[in-house]
Amino acid sequence: NPLQFLDQRHFVEGCETTYVPATKPERLAEDIATAFATARAKPGPVLLALQNPMWEAPLPHGWHYAAHPVVPPPVPDPSQIEALLALVAAGRRPILLAGRGAQRSGALPAIRALGKRMGALLGTTLQARGAFADDEWSLGVLGGYASAGAETLCHQADLVIGFGAEMGYYTTWGDALFPTARLVQIDPSARPRAPLRPPDLVLRTDATAAARAL
Repeated sequence: NPLQFLDQRHFVEGCETTYVPATKPERLAEDIATAFATARAKPGPVLLALQNPMWEAPLPHGWHYAAHPVVPPPVPDPSQIEALLALVAAGRRPILLAGRGAQRSGALPAIRALGKRMGALLGTTLQARGAFADDEWSLGVLGGYASAGAETLCHQADLVIGFGAEMGYYTTWGDALFPTARLVQIDPSARPRAPLRPPDLVLRTDATAAARAL
C-alpha cells in the first residue's frame, strides 16, 4: 500500500502539527512526556507517532510514566514593558489584536480591559475569530478577511499590539493593512517576519502577563 510509505513527518508538519516520534520502548515514557509538554508550551496540535515495531514490543520491567514539570510562562521584562508603555503613550489610534495564543492562554479578559483603559479598537486573527464579537469596539477578523470598514480604520492606526498572534503576511495583509502603525508582537514563540518589516518591539512572554503588566 503506497500510503504505508507516506512521509508522515513532512505531512504532519505541513499541517502545522508538531511531530514527536516514539521509536524505542525504553524511551516511551520520555517521548510521551515530551509530547504533552510540547502541547502545553506551543500552539497547535501534537502528533505522537508510534512506530510499527512499538505496537507489540514489551515494555521494560518497572516501566513508569511521569509527566514533565509545568514550566511557567516567562515574566515580562520590566524594561520592555516600559518601552511598550512609551509607544502606548505616543499612540492616538491603537488597535489590540488577539491571536490563537492569546485565546489559549486566557488573555482575552485582560486584553479587553486594557483596550478600555487605552481607548483601543479590538481585532482578532482568523484563528481567534469571534473572541470580541460582543464588544462594541470590535473590528472582527483583521487581515485578508477584514471588512471594508475595518480596513479603513486599520489604515489609520498608529499602533498595533498583537497578543499571541503571528503578525505574519495574512494578518497584516503583506504589511499593507497597517502601513504607518508601529507594530508590537507579544508571543513567547515569536519568529522573524521575513520578508516583512520586523516589529518595532517584540516581547517573548505570555499574553496574559503582558496585558496585566500594561
